[in-house]
Amino acid sequence: MRRRPGLFRAVGEDTRQATRHRAERVPSSRWGMLLTIIRLMWEGDEYAGVVLYRLRTSLGRAHVPLLPRLLDRACSVLFNLRIGDQVRMGEGVYIPHGNAIIGGITVIGRRAYIAPWVSIGLKQGNFMGPTIGDGVFVGTGASILGPVRVGDGARIAAGAVVVSDVPAGASVGGVPARVLAETAGEGEQ
Repeated sequence: MRRRPGLFRAVGEDTRQATRHRAERVPSSRWGMLLTIIRLMWEGDEYAGVVLYRLRTSLGRAHVPLLPRLLDRACSVLFNLRIGDQVRMGEGVYIPHGNAIIGGITVIGRRAYIAPWVSIGLKQGNFMGPTIGDGVFVGTGASILGPVRVGDGARIAAGAVVVSDVPAGASVGGVPARVLAETAGEGEQ
């Protein structure tokens, strides 16, 4: 299982990805990055929710009591973003509009895009969640359930229910999801 990235490295890459997805200029200096982080925290609920998750996991690793749980509740109430304690998210993950549930022993790769109303996590009777590769796009309302693997650069269509492995670079859709197209290459965003 991948290790969690450090707080500053993760928030920096999250900021770069958020500005790219928002069609804004990516900050090039430390001061520019700090000002962008503050602005996005103020303007973008989805960004603030991911930063609170990063801060919560960092404080949890440092064995700080109570505060991580309070940040988890704030993330849930303010942004409708529920990310479990066992979830490992790579840097640069973008979750526009919040409204996602990610649970179980789940790994999400770098630069993944998780649209609103997505559920990523468990199937009944199993604590293992999905392993999602780098550069994966997960469409609105999709569900990825159980110990499945989603390859790098895969695209999950809106409303799809993924309960089996998805090859790298493939586009899947439907209930249950099936491969609609496969592309060569890494498919990174």
